[in-house]
Amino acid sequence: MNLNNIQKKLKCSNTPAAERTRLRHIRRIEKMAAAIQDRFPEVRHPNQIKLKHCRWLQEHWLSDTTAKDYRTALRLLIRALGREEYWAKPLNMHPRSRGGRPASLTVVRSRSPKFGR
Repeated sequence: MNLNNIQKKLKCSNTPAAERTRLRHIRRIEKMAAAIQDRFPEVRHPNQIKLKHCRWLQEHWLSDTTAKDYRTALRLLIRALGREEYWAKPLNMHPRSRGGRPASLTVVRSRSPKFGR
C-alpha cells in the first residue's frame, strides 16, 4: 500500500528527536496498513480504509504491550485521512484535553510543495 500522501501530511519540528518519533509512527502506520491489507485484500489504497478496518485493528493490534503507541499511530492515520471527526467517537478515541505537553507530531491539511518532504 502506498502511504506517501499520509507520510507527507505528518509534520514535526526540526529536532532529531522529533524526526525519530515521526519515523517510528510512520513505521507503525505501515505495519498496521500491511495488516489491514493482509486481512482485507480488497483494500489497496489508504483512502479505502474504513471504520470496520480500524475497529479490527483495535481488537487485534491494540491489545499488546505497545498499545498506546499503536493507538497514537492509528489516531494520526485517521487524522491524516481526514476522518477523525466521524470516526473518533465510534472508536472511543475521545479528543485530547486542552492541557499538557504540546504534540511533537502534527497532521497538516495542505499538500502544497511548501510543506513537502
